[in-house]
Amino acid sequence: MKNRKNIIFIGGIHGVGKTALCKHICSQLKLEYLSASQVLNWSSINNDQKNKNVQDIDFTQNLLIQGMQKLVNKDCTYVLDGHLCLFDKDKNVTRVPLSTFERINPMAICVITSNPAEIKKRLYVRDGLNYDIELLERMQEEEISYGRQLSSVLKIPFYISVTDNSFLITELQALIK
Repeated sequence: MKNRKNIIFIGGIHGVGKTALCKHICSQLKLEYLSASQVLNWSSINNDQKNKNVQDIDFTQNLLIQGMQKLVNKDCTYVLDGHLCLFDKDKNVTRVPLSTFERINPMAICVITSNPAEIKKRLYVRDGLNYDIELLERMQEEEISYGRQLSSVLKIPFYISVTDNSFLITELQALIK
């Protein structure tokens, strides 16, 4: 994957709506969809699928890279639905290592945002989890901050999208041409 630039990384906190947006983008732009959770086989690592805390971030990111090396075809362009930051085993907001993104070698990084109160409701309905709004705000701010930093370090475009996915689709369409 190191030499390829065929992955658009779309991040955002749990419950923000990444999966729906990523699938819509893939449908509109005829791209392939990858979910980081599915690629690293999160269900085999964590018995409690509702638990979003990652015991060993380096281990899970290595699994992600190994899975992607098996799945990614140089002749396709992919949208990878994942996270720039994770909750570690102590429930701290922790950045995914830069080395993970260097190995993924994305052509762009996008962060999807939403109102933390809405995200809190979605997570409660979807997973029965009752997150603190301030924690969700902090995680979302960290995702945006780190996304900007990664964009600068990797010298790739950075996009933030709230609900206007037409803007993001237009930008990504121009990027992949």
